[in-house]
Amino acid sequence: MGRGKKSNRAYVTASEWANEFGGAKAKRLTTASYILPYDCCALSLQPFRDPVGTRQGLVFDLLNVYPYIRKFKTNPVNGEPLSTKDLIKLHFHKNKDGEYQCPVMFKNFTKHTKICFIATTGNVYSYEAVRKMNFERKSLLDLLDSTPFKREDVIVIFDPEDNSWREIGNFHHIRENIKVSDAKPEVQQSSLLTAVMSDLKKEEEREKREGKTRQPVATTSSTREGEFSSAGLTCAGFSARVDDVQPKKTSKKGYVSIVTNKGPLNLELHCDLAPLTCENFLTHCENGYYDGTIFHRLIPGFMIQGGDPTGTGRGGTSIWKSKFQDEFSPMLAHTRRGVLSMANSGRNTNGSQFFITFGPTGRLNNLHSVFGQLVGGAETLDVLEKIPTFNDKPNEEIKILRVIVYTNPFSPENMAAEAAEIEAERQKKEQEERESKEMGLWYTQSALGAVDESSGVGKYLKLPSIREQTKRTESSGSSSSSVSKPLALKLGVVKSDTKAHKRRIQRKKSPASFGSFDNF
Repeated sequence: MGRGKKSNRAYVTASEWANEFGGAKAKRLTTASYILPYDCCALSLQPFRDPVGTRQGLVFDLLNVYPYIRKFKTNPVNGEPLSTKDLIKLHFHKNKDGEYQCPVMFKNFTKHTKICFIATTGNVYSYEAVRKMNFERKSLLDLLDSTPFKREDVIVIFDPEDNSWREIGNFHHIRENIKVSDAKPEVQQSSLLTAVMSDLKKEEEREKREGKTRQPVATTSSTREGEFSSAGLTCAGFSARVDDVQPKKTSKKGYVSIVTNKGPLNLELHCDLAPLTCENFLTHCENGYYDGTIFHRLIPGFMIQGGDPTGTGRGGTSIWKSKFQDEFSPMLAHTRRGVLSMANSGRNTNGSQFFITFGPTGRLNNLHSVFGQLVGGAETLDVLEKIPTFNDKPNEEIKILRVIVYTNPFSPENMAAEAAEIEAERQKKEQEERESKEMGLWYTQSALGAVDESSGVGKYLKLPSIREQTKRTESSGSSSSSVSKPLALKLGVVKSDTKAHKRRIQRKKSPASFGSFDNF
C-alpha cells in the first residue's frame, strides 16, 4: 500500500499522507495557500499603480484603498481600524526595462527578494541593502536622502521565508466577501484624493515633457558599502546627461596633489583607462573648482568624500555641466586602501564628487568608476580616518586648500606631444617592417629561384639568362651559344661531369657478358 516500486507496506506514513494523499489534497483546496505577489494591491489583488503602505507591511493601490477606508474605516486585510492618515506613499524604483529594483543595490526584485521600505520617507529597498548599509554600520540614515529614521521605521512588505500574512485566503475582505466596487463611488466625493491624484498627474506630465524618468536622489550614505552614491549628492535640477562626448585617448598617467589642512594627498590618475573621468577631475583641479571645498562625509574604515562646492553633499557638476557615464575596467577595482573613485546617485550620474577608500570595498566594483590611487600621503589619510564624526560628518573641518596638477595628459601641449610620439613610433615601426621584409627576401629568395647547392657566388647572381641559355645549349648541342660552358661551370650554373662521362663511355665500349666462372 505504501508508495514506491518495491514497497510491500500495508500502510502509508504520515509524511506520505501529508504530501501525497488526503492531507495534500485538503491543502490544495484552500485559497489560503495563494501568496499575494509583492507588486500587487492587497485589496484589488491586481498590480498597483500608485502604491501606499501601512506600518503592518501591507501595500495597497491608492485608488482602491482610499475609498474603502473612507467607507469602512478598517484595514482590508486584518479588519483593524485604519485611517487615511496612516497611509504612507511608497517610492518604488524601476530600471530601464520597467522592472522594480533596489535603487541602491540595483538588483531586480523577485519572489525570492526580501523587500522593505522606510516609514519616514517611503523609499523602498531590498532588505539586504538596509541590513548591510544601515544596521551593520549603525547609521540610521535613509540611503537616498539621508533622512534619519529609527529601527522600527524599517517595514518589511515581502519576506519569501515568511509570507503567511500575505495569504489571500486570510484577508478580511475576502472572508467577509466585501467587494471593492462597493466603495468606489466615494472616490469622486473625496477632495483629498482628487488633490493627490492631480499632483501625481502633474508630476508625471512634467517628467514626460522633460524626458526624464524618476531617479533616486544622489546619496553618499555613510553606511553604504554595497552601493555607494554621493549621499544627497547631486542637486535636483542636475538631470541632463552627457552622451555625445568622446573620450580623449592617451596612454599616459596623470598626477596631482590635493593639499588639505591636514596634509597632502598625492594621487596617480588612470587617464589611459578612465579618460572621461580623469579629464573631468583634472580640468576641475586646474580651474580651482575644488579649492576651498571640504570633505563633507567621513566613514572610518570605509571612505572619505569630497568635491562638492556647497559642502552639503547635494551640489557639484561636471565640466560639461551635465552628468556623464561610468567607466569600468577589469584592471581597476576597489581592492585596496587609497583608491580614488567617483561618487554618484546611480548609473551614469557622475558629477564632481569623489571619494578615497580606507580599505578594500569590493561591493563597489562596477557601481562606481575607479580613476586613481594614492601614491603619496598615506600618513595624511591615516590622520583623516581618525577624526571623530557625527552622522558621518567630521567634527573637524577638513578643507582642500588647493590642488596642484603635476601632469595633465589632456592639456593641448601634452596631447600634441603624444600625437607626435605616436606618429614617430608608427613611422619607425613601418621602416623596421620594410627593412625586415627586404632582408628576408635577400636571404630566402635568390635571383635564380631556388638556392643552388653548388658552391661559389653563382647562386646569388641574377643570371636567369645563363641558366636558360645553358639548358638550351645542352639540349640542342649547339656550340654557338653566347655563354660558354667553362664560364657556366665557373659560375656554378653547370656542374662538371667529366668522370661520369668517362664511365658511361667505358660501359658502352665493353660488351655485355657474364664473364668467367672458373673460380666460382
